[in-house]
Amino acid sequence: MGPRVLICLDAPEDVILERKKEKEVSRHAVVRQREAYRRLAERVPRSHVVDAARPMADVAADVTRIVLDALTARTAARLGLGTNP
Repeated sequence: MGPRVLICLDAPEDVILERKKEKEVSRHAVVRQREAYRRLAERVPRSHVVDAARPMADVAADVTRIVLDALTARTAARLGLGTNP
């Protein structure tokens, strides 16, 4: 069984490079890593790609909603109230 939920925080390369503390990370490495995470999110069920270029409060609200929705569905399934695990 895979993860119950996968959240991929995504942003344009320029935003990622600006935020990275490791300044020696190349643009090529960021592009490669970003593409790898997006491909992973496409393959894994219950994946969500969140636009992390937005204000932190908006990103946090989206992630919170995703996690709470997953927990709600899981609890409902355990109690026999829903069909989605």
